[in-house]
Amino acid sequence: MKRALALVIFIIIYGSLYPFDFVSPNFQDETIRAQYVDKALNHYQRSDNLANILLYIPLGFLLYQILKRQTPALMAMLTATILGFTLSLIMEMLQLFLPRGASLSDLFNNSLGTLVGSLISPIIFWIQPRIIKRDNAYRLSFPFLVVIAWYGFWLFPWIPTFDFQQLKNALKPLIYTHGLTISGIFSHAVIWCGIISILAREFVSDNAQKHKEILIALAIFFFGKLLIVDQSIDADLMIVLMLMTWLAMRSDHRWMRWQLVFALATMVYWSQKNLDGFSWDHQQRAIQFIPFKGFITGNRLIGSLAMLEKLAVFGLILVELRAHGLTIRKASVIIMIWLFGLELLQSYTINHTPEITDPIIAMLLGVIYTQLEKRRRQPVASPKSLKHDLE
Repeated sequence: MKRALALVIFIIIYGSLYPFDFVSPNFQDETIRAQYVDKALNHYQRSDNLANILLYIPLGFLLYQILKRQTPALMAMLTATILGFTLSLIMEMLQLFLPRGASLSDLFNNSLGTLVGSLISPIIFWIQPRIIKRDNAYRLSFPFLVVIAWYGFWLFPWIPTFDFQQLKNALKPLIYTHGLTISGIFSHAVIWCGIISILAREFVSDNAQKHKEILIALAIFFFGKLLIVDQSIDADLMIVLMLMTWLAMRSDHRWMRWQLVFALATMVYWSQKNLDGFSWDHQQRAIQFIPFKGFITGNRLIGSLAMLEKLAVFGLILVELRAHGLTIRKASVIIMIWLFGLELLQSYTINHTPEITDPIIAMLLGVIYTQLEKRRRQPVASPKSLKHDLE
């Protein structure tokens, strides 16, 4: 837990101060007001606000889990929020020495993100034993995080509405489509086959109940696409959801054991997605060896969504290779080599900057998977012993 906290703090510091081109600041009152106050009161993009909140949620989550061991829950939440505020204040003061500047709105949003993380931390650890049933292991599982990441990516911005216009907009691509596409059906199908196999393998202990649990998961996704703001359903996705429903209703679930096929198909899908549409160049460009540079220098909201998709896709491949029989280390190395090879190919494309970020993400996922598996092998605590998280 402390290692994870150190990693989160490092990411926050790295993302807040990059590219570390410190300059001598102007400490005139008008300059400070322009940077801190006016920037917060004027047109500050909603995507930046959301990104600043999301960045500090893991900090609050981990701080609460560490502090609750010595202090009551309410005091742990308050202390975590104060520590998040303090870290954000230090980062904003240091940003006075950077060309990017600073803002009071960043300080508020970072503190809010820490508070949200400390609030959801006890809730997750309370409901988790009631969700994950396999082997009675009341531990946060890596496959569970993969499923959450995939749902989170596809159902962003997670804001439901019961507006009739939204319902019409959600169904327009389905009604006015010009036909199905093989690539669209393939991309949806390979991911959903992997997600459903994870759901059936990790969260359902009773084989007789497999189809019910899978249908519930598909229904949540379907109605989420209908009711969440700016979401829609196209013909390719609808065909795949109908196919998954039919497969879930079948009594023969042997297709869920094709973990290697799902992993390889997902790798083909991701390769095709990252290489399709680019023009090739005979001259190779250098790979950017500064991790997460594109995420830091680009649009934070778009970068966060892309990161969520990568966590889901790379995590899915890792889980399927692990289920096939590979160790987590071997599976991680295979994914890292594949992603690095993909970046080498992208170095010959135009309008794309190859980075080392994707192999680094795969390595970090392997570390997280290993740590969570170790936690699940530890002696199991009963759900009653977890009640103090909410007290």
